[in-house]
Formats: sequence, structure tokens, C-alpha cells
Amino acid sequence: MNEDDDLPEEDAPEFDSATDPKQLKRKVQRKKFEADEAGDFWRHALSVETGRREVWKILEAAGTFKTNFSASPVGFPDRDATMFILGQRELGQWLWRALTVHDRDGVWLMQSENDEAFKALLQPARKSRTVNVD
Repeated sequence: MNEDDDLPEEDAPEFDSATDPKQLKRKVQRKKFEADEAGDFWRHALSVETGRREVWKILEAAGTFKTNFSASPVGFPDRDATMFILGQRELGQWLWRALTVHDRDGVWLMQSENDEAFKALLQPARKSRTVNVD
């Protein structure tokens, strides 16, 4: 980047000034750098089978692809438990969207490898049989 990026954190100003163009430019550069770095991380994670499998496990554990409503032991709806489950799901959906933004092809491959409904997409197409009727 530039020499300002090499400043130790303690030398950086405590608050960013909205009127200082130098600080604003530095903030924009830092955000872009962090976004690029995140993209590189997720693309790398999705580039190997182990990474795709483990990310899929995280998404499933968060309940990203299901809708759950909780009930108490007597069958009465439990609003607090449902909200907790929905919070986990929101986190999974946030991760799913971030992955899709950074590596759409890697997400497709991950889903094709791990989601039963999509596994058939990875199988080679079967040759159709033609019957000659003479």
C-alpha cells in the first residue's frame, strides 16, 4: 500500500476524521484490502474438498437450509427458543451469502457434493438407449 499503512496501531489516530481526505482514503483502501483478503480466504477454503465439506457442516449446523419452530415439552410454542434457532439460521445465511459473493462456482460445487438433491448434477449423464423398431 503506502507508508501510512506501516504505522503501528498505537500511532494511528484514535478516531477517523470525516473531513481529512488522507484518513478517508486510507480507510477506503483498508476496507478494500480486507474485502479482497476475505475473498481470497473463502476461495481457498472452497478450492479443496475438505474445505467445502467442513464449510457445509457449519452451514448445516447453523440450520441454514431448514425452518424450525420450537415447542415446550407440553407442545406450546416456545418463542424464545424459536428466536434463538432463527438467530443461528441468520448467521448461516449470512455465511452462505458471503461465500456466494466471493466464489459462486465453489459454492455450487460444495452444494453439488454435499446436498443430496444436487449430487446427481455431478454424475455423468447417462447415455440414452434407442430402440430400433423395424
